[in-house]
Amino acid sequence: MIPLLVIVSIGYASITWVNRPLSLALLIVLLPTYQIRFEAFGIPLTLLEIFIILLTCIWIVQTLRSRERITIPYAWAIGAFVLAGTIATVVSVDLRAGLGLWKAYIIEPVLVYLVYMNTIHGEKDQRQIHWAFIILLVAIGVGAIFQVMGWMQVPEPYANEIPRRVTSVYPFPTAIGKIADQLIVFSLAFVAFFWSALRAQIRRRMFGFILAGGLGMVSLFLSVNRGALLGVLASIFLFALLSRRRVIVLSFCALVCIALLFVPVVHMQIEKVFSRTDTSTDVRIVMWQGTWRLITHHPIMGAGLGGFPVLYDEYRDASHVELFPNPDSLYLTLWSEMGLYGAAAFLWIFAIWIRASWRAIHTRPPGTYRWLIGVATLAAFIAFLVHGIVDTPYFKNDLAVFFWILFALTVQNERKSHERLA
Repeated sequence: MIPLLVIVSIGYASITWVNRPLSLALLIVLLPTYQIRFEAFGIPLTLLEIFIILLTCIWIVQTLRSRERITIPYAWAIGAFVLAGTIATVVSVDLRAGLGLWKAYIIEPVLVYLVYMNTIHGEKDQRQIHWAFIILLVAIGVGAIFQVMGWMQVPEPYANEIPRRVTSVYPFPTAIGKIADQLIVFSLAFVAFFWSALRAQIRRRMFGFILAGGLGMVSLFLSVNRGALLGVLASIFLFALLSRRRVIVLSFCALVCIALLFVPVVHMQIEKVFSRTDTSTDVRIVMWQGTWRLITHHPIMGAGLGGFPVLYDEYRDASHVELFPNPDSLYLTLWSEMGLYGAAAFLWIFAIWIRASWRAIHTRPPGTYRWLIGVATLAAFIAFLVHGIVDTPYFKNDLAVFFWILFALTVQNERKSHERLA
């Protein structure tokens, strides 16, 4: 296995040296390679981390050689986030685990953000990023369909669940929704404003966005990912609000939602959630209660990065024996793992994202390229926030990197929007 990893790494490094924008797009497609794990000199690593290290090192070398000026937009917010993550690591009740998470969730994603901001410049470079989004989402959708058809194995214990849930290229079903919902609504933004997208000269990507959005939705349904579906629905509501015929579109959406309530499968799922006969919902509620008890005892520092599984055992309900790496809620995870200061740093990043997307929407004429990107990034963030109520679409190797790539795309789009106006 090691010789193969070396060959793959050399190949990626070669591409990066010759064409850094392409290698960054390739990194997006290769996000699922976080599952390939090994050790080097006693340090646990993933193949995804090797790609990030190579990308960063080559960027540094090329920047030093060319003496280019390094751009770090919103440096204070980024610095606050890194500082909060570092403090959360130092105070962690499990320092070894904390260091691993600090590396994977704080440092490496921020490095990718820096590389993106100093690599992706024009619309040609962004086009490669869009195609990477499309390819990744298509791969997820195709993997889900292959598992349903029996052409690809579903890992245990999900193969024997009723209803059967697919995992696609991931090890568990919810991993699909944690990244697919944001990719789906990013694609659907261009589909929802179809004629505007055609005028914005992205005709070739339109087929890709339509295909990716459709396959992505199939993967969500086949993985029975309710939190991700809620995120997608919330983003569709945004599209309706931004539509010129918003009253008609909103009325249509309301009628569709009401009609869905009468579909037996949908009605049964809603009834199970509110009656607490659904195991997943019941486990989450009990876990949130235990997490809140942990937070009330450690309100400032929390448990530290990687510390939640250790401290949670003291606060969990005695009737529930399950132990989880995080409380299955983005907001509770932020507070319990990174403390109050970590949650505040994240909220700062959230505020920047919303402001940057909205400024691009507000300053550019509806239907223009920058306006569409603003809508797409805001929709992706809304899906992230809504899904985050019932899951953690950040605290995972690929998700953390993807979050900062989307954030970089959002910030850059805001800057380009204002450059055109200057």
